[in-house]
Amino acid sequence: DRAVRDVIQDFGGGFDVVVLNAGRSQGCYFEEILDAEQIDYLLKLNVSGNIILLQKILRHVYKSRHSRIVFVSSTAGIIPVAYRTIYCASKFAITGFSGSLRMELKDTYGEDAPKVCLLALPEVGGTNLNQARLQFGANQPPVQFKEEASAGLKSTCEQAMSAIRRGDREWGLPTKVSLLRPFYSLLPNTMDNLVMKHLRKTHFRPTSDVNK
Repeated sequence: DRAVRDVIQDFGGGFDVVVLNAGRSQGCYFEEILDAEQIDYLLKLNVSGNIILLQKILRHVYKSRHSRIVFVSSTAGIIPVAYRTIYCASKFAITGFSGSLRMELKDTYGEDAPKVCLLALPEVGGTNLNQARLQFGANQPPVQFKEEASAGLKSTCEQAMSAIRRGDREWGLPTKVSLLRPFYSLLPNTMDNLVMKHLRKTHFRPTSDVNK
């Protein structure tokens, strides 16, 4: 609470842009998890960490259509993917929360409601996402994405900033995912197979045994 008060004071008592970006990722099957405490840790960080912080500062966000509340989320919060069961659960929670919050602010403040932006980002290269994945007690290292199959860091940041300025409701899904998304309710098994095929092509698992 003291840290929040200090930040509010440093920013002159209010915010026109808030970016919520707390999170860690995962790289193993749910069945491999041996450390249940890390499940609780990831959910608290990825979900409660963002929501509780916003609860403390929302009253200090300027109520204007020019204000922005930005959630840095993931494609895995829109389309479920393997190796990310707990991570997907946390990001789907943020997707639902941001949608509900948007409706509440619109109902309360009308045209003066801050824009709520969900950045549903793909895996972005040039970051420490691969290295920062939680181990969850699994016997093998976490699955990683191939850098050559990831989105570029500079272009992603530039486009994300443009989406925030526009006040986009949701931005970041790769074009292929956006086109296939409507088919998930029509052909769910086919879509699951396509996602798994894509993961096998774009991801790899280091072969060393972490317990050796």
